[in-house]
Amino acid sequence: MKKGLIFILFVTSPLLYSQGEATNWFFGYGSGIYFNPNNDEIEILDNGQLSTNEGCASISNSEGDFLFYTDGKTVWNKEHNIMLNGEDLLGDRSSSQSAIIVPKPNDSRYYYIFTASSGFSPANNTGLNYSVVDMSLDFGNGAITEKNINLLPYSSEKITAVSKDCESNAFWVITLSTDLINNDALNNFYAFEITSSGINTIPKVTTIPSNITDIRGYLKVSPDGNKIATANFSDGLFLYDFDKENGTVSNQIELTISENANLPYGIEFSPNNSFLYVCSSLEIASISSNDTPNTIDSSLVQFNLEASNIQSSEVLLHKGPFYRGSLQLAPDGKIYRAVSESDNIGYNYLGTINNPNASGTNSNYVHEGLNISPFSSSQGLPSFIQSYFRYRMDIIKNDISDTNLTICDGEEYILTADYFEDGEYSWYRNGTLLPEDSNTLVISESGNYLVLVDLDNRACPIEGEANVNVIDLPEEINTTLFQCDEDGIPDGFTTFNLSQ
Repeated sequence: MKKGLIFILFVTSPLLYSQGEATNWFFGYGSGIYFNPNNDEIEILDNGQLSTNEGCASISNSEGDFLFYTDGKTVWNKEHNIMLNGEDLLGDRSSSQSAIIVPKPNDSRYYYIFTASSGFSPANNTGLNYSVVDMSLDFGNGAITEKNINLLPYSSEKITAVSKDCESNAFWVITLSTDLINNDALNNFYAFEITSSGINTIPKVTTIPSNITDIRGYLKVSPDGNKIATANFSDGLFLYDFDKENGTVSNQIELTISENANLPYGIEFSPNNSFLYVCSSLEIASISSNDTPNTIDSSLVQFNLEASNIQSSEVLLHKGPFYRGSLQLAPDGKIYRAVSESDNIGYNYLGTINNPNASGTNSNYVHEGLNISPFSSSQGLPSFIQSYFRYRMDIIKNDISDTNLTICDGEEYILTADYFEDGEYSWYRNGTLLPEDSNTLVISESGNYLVLVDLDNRACPIEGEANVNVIDLPEEINTTLFQCDEDGIPDGFTTFNLSQ
């Protein structure tokens, strides 16, 4: 076998790809980014049409092909033109979570856009609505065929979604609202089930013991669907258990943010469901278009959900003169933070929690983590179905990349899944089931490798993925290099340029 010297450049921030639906983001003031699964890079997109102070949503198909996006009022197609019949939706650009997009289970043709209103009083609150997108229309660019179908007459600015199970591919879409009689308190969770038959307009309702009246702030479910949290700006932060089987909420825990007057806005769970991150912002002066950064103050904290006392586990990760902002899990396994200087003055960077599964400062928050200039973020980032970011195992385990592996022709490599004593292992190469059933797999060929581990205590299998590329060995070239010691130091040493 010929031997040679191979130089391979790897990116040191691995991507943990789950599904392609979340690979394209459009948000803020003209901002767009693409999480490229082929080279582990984040690309800046320059054709986004959004200009929104807060809420937005984007969607791609399972292969990562971009489809459309919205600010809750207008829908743009993949060509960045307004979709047919895609105007005058009943969301609001100043709603925290103005929209979320949910595919119809087991049917790639239809998508639902759920919109949440903005407005404290019933008189100017349009409630929770949905519209239907048919992607077979307008030469594959899609068109809205049904618009603004009302589900609730009054809603908060909060809306989230999560998978119900892995068998039916059903989803829950959840919001926090009133009991529809007393509009003074947001004391009911409403969970709407979306199945292959469509939307069940009769929700599962859970009444909670709260005095929440502030409709602002985010609602998030953990990627595994077992926890739900709500940030209610002036009314605090609450954590609950969520039952995926029946869509109900229980076991309320109130958490207090020690910084910035306990005014939580953006929240997000870690991919491993163990940590909750919260962005809180204090308005020191009245907000206006002429605000300077020193009129506001924000903080980012982490709570350990596995601690015996969750409240006492609070760790401050960042504090500075910035406005409130959302937090959103991404396909690379990181959490991104929307940063702005005031209500309508953006920022050319997103904050980045690089290791959100790690405790405390080991989570490695970088405030200017992703440069998105010449565009800027606002307070919002696109909302997605949280199950898109469920935990995936690293089966490569080489401290270089969790999903991409390059090996030489003739070389063998062992993919290793986490070991579970009661786990049933299924390995696939390019979608074809392999005979191996242990937690390891010896490979020597290019391809997409997937492992599924079924456990008795989990409704969905744990997954691991590796994209393997086998490269040819370089041809050996015998070369003699001769060079005199002419560097001015007569010590018998010189520097060779090996590129010659």
